[in-house]
Amino acid sequence: MKTVYLTGGSSGIGQTFKRYLEAESYDVTSPTRQELDLATLDVSDLDLKSYDYLVLCAGVDTNGKIPFYKMKPEDFKNTINVNLTANILLIHKYVQQRLFKPWSKVIVVGSGVVDGYFPNFGVYGASKHGLDAFIRTVKHELGDKNIGFTIMHPALTKTNFNRNRGNIPEDQVDELYKQIPHMQPEELIPVFEQILRDEKHLITKISMTR
Repeated sequence: MKTVYLTGGSSGIGQTFKRYLEAESYDVTSPTRQELDLATLDVSDLDLKSYDYLVLCAGVDTNGKIPFYKMKPEDFKNTINVNLTANILLIHKYVQQRLFKPWSKVIVVGSGVVDGYFPNFGVYGASKHGLDAFIRTVKHELGDKNIGFTIMHPALTKTNFNRNRGNIPEDQVDELYKQIPHMQPEELIPVFEQILRDEKHLITKISMTR
């Protein structure tokens, strides 16, 4: 039985992936936010060596529609910590512990913002662009090892993420989904399944549009 360590499994895309993996008889460990605080992450005691897959789905954007100059430093620090720093720390720990295992794979959920530039998404976009660059770089750096790295960039996906973006009223979120083509989390499953079964680690980056 394949083993998976998954973050962000309490909602959105992460929850959809978790349910799929469990239905397919993967052995999934998915810590809650209380068990693994990504904003202040300490990986010193974290043991990831027994997991075939590291699947990183957690993400935040606490700034909503606030212009950059009006943001509070603690808000954009939180976005960078959760979206970028925590993922780098987890991947670093995983690579250290799995480097000489016969086979391992890292799968990261990025964002479609890396394919463009959007007002009021500066800090969130920076965190996702940074994550994209990191995954593609470390893939080349460790290309001769038995660890695969894939980052998937979904287009706008209808989850609670946008409802939790700080200060956006419910009616504006509903209007957003009416105006902009979007995906359902379940539509990502075929691509996720393709990555899971990519035993030769050929897939590094996938962007999905609607």
